[in-house]
Amino acid sequence: MAEHRSHRSILSLKSWLFTPARKADRFGRATVDNVKVYYMHAEEDLKRSLLRDELMGRIKPYCTFMQEAERDLTKKGREDGNRKVVYYVPTSFSQSVRFFTENIHVDTFLVTVSPMDRNGYFTFGTNNDHTSTAERSAKRLIVEVNGHMPRVYDSSALHLSEVDSIVENDAPLLTLTERPIQEHERKLGQRIAGLIPQHACLQIAVGGVPSGVCEALMDHKDLGVHTEVLNPALARLIQSGVITNRLKKINPGKAVFTFAIGDAAFYDFLHDNLAIESHPVNYVNDPAVIAQNDTVVSVNSTIEMDLTGACNSEYVNGH
Repeated sequence: MAEHRSHRSILSLKSWLFTPARKADRFGRATVDNVKVYYMHAEEDLKRSLLRDELMGRIKPYCTFMQEAERDLTKKGREDGNRKVVYYVPTSFSQSVRFFTENIHVDTFLVTVSPMDRNGYFTFGTNNDHTSTAERSAKRLIVEVNGHMPRVYDSSALHLSEVDSIVENDAPLLTLTERPIQEHERKLGQRIAGLIPQHACLQIAVGGVPSGVCEALMDHKDLGVHTEVLNPALARLIQSGVITNRLKKINPGKAVFTFAIGDAAFYDFLHDNLAIESHPVNYVNDPAVIAQNDTVVSVNSTIEMDLTGACNSEYVNGH
């Protein structure tokens, strides 16, 4: 990006593991201005660096998933004369690939990758989602090579020839530490697991109840995985032999995911694991793809459910 204040740019930050502190310093000095930043999850690093109220205006945050950082910024904007701060992008996760490749023209794409192999290939590691396709439509691709990022196979490879700039970082990846399963979550998990037949293909989210479900599935056989998020609870089922993926109709023998989060041991499990496949979200979350597997069971949490079974997972207290 250019160094003068009049520059207008669209920047996509991916993944949430990328550390943008140095870029925040340039915004603070007002050497970069009026930049649209597109991203999904604003974790702590992004909140502390780019998503600071004093930088708003020079930075225009366009997020596809509202969290604490955006709620805090929006509140400050309302208190300051209804100042526009956050630009929410209402798109489904599975449509994010299409959004980034067809709806906007990204100037610079930033992404964390695993170290390059001897043939010149990086991998997107924990984050495929829209990354593996959207980055190829950007004018400029900058990769942060991090030795902690696991090497993951299938639709996750990126060749050196596609990259414009490389930076190196050795910071630990963002981790999600599992908390102990509470007794009510264990009971719910047991009840849900009793509804899951043998040989089912699973999509399971993160949290206490999904972890309780996985704990209660240890007596099942030949389960499969085709899941948006891969997590330590599913990894334990793979390591124990409960999940074999051998009866899946598509991607047989492989646990399919589009993004993954866990602890250091989980990332070590992912690294160079030929039983794991990473694919873009427009493949993993496509109902037409999912429907090709038999006996698919999806376990997720939601905020509200009415008597018809309709779920609300986004709207809380008027927002």
